[in-house]
This record gives sequence, C-alpha cells and structure tokens, in this order.
Amino acid sequence: MLTGVIEGFYGRDWRRDERLEVFGWMRAAGMTAYVYGPKDDVHIRARWRSPYDAGQLAALADLKAQAAAQGLRFLMAIAPSLDITYSSGVDRAALAGRIDQMLGLGVTDVVLLFDFRRYQLSLSRLAETIAEKRGATIVVVTDKWMSPAAVPAAGIGSKAWPTDPPGPSKGRSIPRPPWAPVP
Repeated sequence: MLTGVIEGFYGRDWRRDERLEVFGWMRAAGMTAYVYGPKDDVHIRARWRSPYDAGQLAALADLKAQAAAQGLRFLMAIAPSLDITYSSGVDRAALAGRIDQMLGLGVTDVVLLFDFRRYQLSLSRLAETIAEKRGATIVVVTDKWMSPAAVPAAGIGSKAWPTDPPGPSKGRSIPRPPWAPVP
C-alpha cells in the first residue's frame, strides 16, 4: 500500500527546500510515496505536450534522488485532460513521448490525472493502449459513477468517496452515466 503526499494543488509550487522538508516529515511519519504533480507546472497540465528542457529534467532527477534518499517512491503526474483528443494519434504520440521522458529519468510510476472529461469512452481505449504498450498497470480512483477507464483497470478505488457528493449537487439527483455499473 502506498501512503504519502501528492503535490497536486493550485498555487505556487513548493521550493526545493520545502519539498525536502516534506520528504523528511514523510519519512518520519512512515509514508512511502511522493507524487510530483503541481498544477502550476505547465508541463503537467497547460502545456503537457511540451517536454521538459535539460535544466528542468536535472532538477526533477535531483528531486527523485532526494526522495529515494528518504526511502520514498517518486511518482510523476501528467494531466492532459484540458485539451487532449483521446482518439488523436498525434495526441497519443505526444503523451507517449512525455511518458518516455519521465521513464528516461528513471521514474517507474507515472500518474495520469483526468479530472476533466473523465467519462469519455475514448479514455478507456487510451488506458488500454497505455497498459498494452507500456506494460503499465492501470489503477483508477473514481467516483461512484465509474469512469470508463475502470474497464481495463487492475484496481479501482472508489470507496473513499461519499455516496452523496458534497457541495452544490448535494441533495439533487445526479444521473448515472450509461456505462456505469448498476449499484
């Protein structure tokens, strides 16, 4: 089981010294994993097709080494869902290139975040392609309506979410997507 911290928030990214402080705290707390995924890193979200330059790669390699020195598994995130076309060969090639760049750093765990448009059926085909071509294990964390990417998933985590979503939709009936299993 992984326990840890996801740096995946909006706002200013943590500085290197802040990350190292968090790594030390994580080690002391017995945590095992750190996910690099700050939303303000434009290569994760807004310009996900653009590779990191040599300086950025060096900084990420250093961060990975620092995490390993604390006994932490280092995972990197990419969130192409703002504008990816799942059926586009060009976009799939760009995503494969970005994943290859992460693997080239020695990162063995890549987290694909699909917080927008996660219910498109073509997402399931993309997940299948990634699993087949990269030998990846797909694990989906989803809500009770189940993203179609859950189809090829080896593991699905959805029990952590409340059965009645909080916020503005609370108390209203939200339709179940047609591909979601009947509860």
